[in-house]
Amino acid sequence: MKLSLQLKRRFLLVILLLFVTTLIFGQTSTFRNGVRTGRVKVKVSTEASNAFSTSSARLSKGIATGIQAFDAVAQNTKATKMYRLFPYDAKNESKLRKHNLHLWYIVEMDESVDVNEAVKQFKSVKEVQHVEVEHEKVLAPYEVTPYTPSASTMDALPFNDPMLKDQWHYHNTMQTGFGNADINLFEAWEKTSGASNIIVSVHDQGVDVNHKDLKANIWTNLAELNGQTGVDDDGNGY
Repeated sequence: MKLSLQLKRRFLLVILLLFVTTLIFGQTSTFRNGVRTGRVKVKVSTEASNAFSTSSARLSKGIATGIQAFDAVAQNTKATKMYRLFPYDAKNESKLRKHNLHLWYIVEMDESVDVNEAVKQFKSVKEVQHVEVEHEKVLAPYEVTPYTPSASTMDALPFNDPMLKDQWHYHNTMQTGFGNADINLFEAWEKTSGASNIIVSVHDQGVDVNHKDLKANIWTNLAELNGQTGVDDDGNGY
């Protein structure tokens, strides 16, 4: 009987935690017509950012930066908190400042405020260089259609890839209705085919290292692979 009571209490506790978590996430990620409510992103001038960094600037529990026009808009839009979009990081701060990422801030406000109206008001402040809403990120619907290549053009192409004829950016033959918009790949292939000094670097996408066309040519950083953990064995700064 005692065990049963303990299980009931634990069950109720789990339900309560789930409810609170759902409530919290529901409040912090509310979107209306594809736009997040309760916050905008602003990029301010260097002078304004320096003012925000001083001890006199209060950026939470009511915004008081010392910049009169900015504070007036913050009050008018019921702004409650302000903080850097890219948080301070001692290791990478110099890189953030090099690209002016330290000038971006998130301004949180009451969710009843129209964020588009808030954008208009913050744009009127001379210390604000840019201001924007946050759009909802969603996966676009898509459908995979089986591809059946045509053999009629295969003999005229330099590679045996069955989809090559549709790659208009390699060799444009008006596939998309627009001509003269390719990278002259076939011409480059004729000049460099078989060269061993060509290095291809692929960014922002995965590579099948076991693919039959790639696996024998994948470069491996042996200095790092056989080096010490935490040590820049190849001296490239990473």
